[in-house]
Amino acid sequence: MKKARSNTTIVRSAIDVKSWRERTPSVDEARPGQCPKCAAASRPVGRGLQIWGHGLRDRQQRGPLEPWGDPVEITIRVRRYVCRLCTAVIVVVPLGV
Repeated sequence: MKKARSNTTIVRSAIDVKSWRERTPSVDEARPGQCPKCAAASRPVGRGLQIWGHGLRDRQQRGPLEPWGDPVEITIRVRRYVCRLCTAVIVVVPLGV
């Protein structure tokens, strides 16, 4: 019997944690360029979107916000997307998560 694997992958954005906390990026700003599972382009030329926005989820991050700072616990709203071709769920998080 083959074990089922999760169809969720994490992609790190170029946006850092502090900027992400100040303003959660829009669906288009955080959308990955391609699906990490099937490598389909998110915006193929002449066709509709292949990677659709799939909502926001809260995630906790623990640790200092600056070097030598006291550890804190913060909540970050991460973006989720779904690939229309392979049905992978893609979670986009800020750089450093």
